[in-house]
Amino acid sequence: MQSIIAVAVGGFIGTLLRYAVSCWYPAYLFPWDTLMVNLIGSFGLGLLTHASGLSLHPQVRLGLGTGLIGSFTTFSTFSAEWLSLPFPWAIGYGSLSMLGGLGCAWLGALAGKGRSAC
Repeated sequence: MQSIIAVAVGGFIGTLLRYAVSCWYPAYLFPWDTLMVNLIGSFGLGLLTHASGLSLHPQVRLGLGTGLIGSFTTFSTFSAEWLSLPFPWAIGYGSLSMLGGLGCAWLGALAGKGRSAC
């Protein structure tokens, strides 16, 4: 039951944060809000899962990772927006999202391990 509560609390906070970002950065021509939350989430999850000096209770880690970051980021919105963009924009958006997400996860993991990216 504690795991469910941890994910629910984290999910509630992550959902509110995601909504706030979409209000601050409305997507007129390009879905900047979705790209931004997915890149931030990739970095955060990489950091959380590889933070060597961070000793968190398993329920806190679950609430932050699965709950907060899982609800903050959104693959379904990325997919729908990708399909709605015209061809050249769709290629750029998809490439930037995939490569940027992997890059941010890598940087987050490096930061969590206490190593420099350079």
